Amino acid sequence: MRLPRIRAIVRSYFTSVSTGIATASPTAGEKRREYRRMGKLVRDRIPDIIRLGGEEPTVSVLGADAYREALQDKLAEEAGELAEATGAEVAEELADLLEVLRAIADVHGHSWHDVERVAAEKRARRGAFTERFYLH
Repeated sequence: MRLPRIRAIVRSYFTSVSTGIATASPTAGEKRREYRRMGKLVRDRIPDIIRLGGEEPTVSVLGADAYREALQDKLAEEAGELAEATGAEVAEELADLLEVLRAIADVHGHSWHDVERVAAEKRARRGAFTERFYLH
């Protein structure tokens, strides 16, 4: 995991704590401790990555309803990170958002191929966003 991604994860946590107030930049030790207490959906390999760092994460496997809800929370989190991203971070945040969208499609019984087909049909009927039209 690259350092910018760790920063994004930690930033995400610190801006979503129950007070709603972002804290000051945490130290490396604080990042690891807070990351463990996040209480959020993480990518499949994150627990292993934490273990490689010498710590033991507390992990549970979500049921279907909780998983759907966690995916919606993750979608909002990743969209927020994309909105704040600049330069090279944009591609990384888009990749995270894409992974969440794929998981949402899957949990609702849609293949990614189906989603792309529907998107192409909708684009043919309604257009894309290339003209930059803004409706007032």
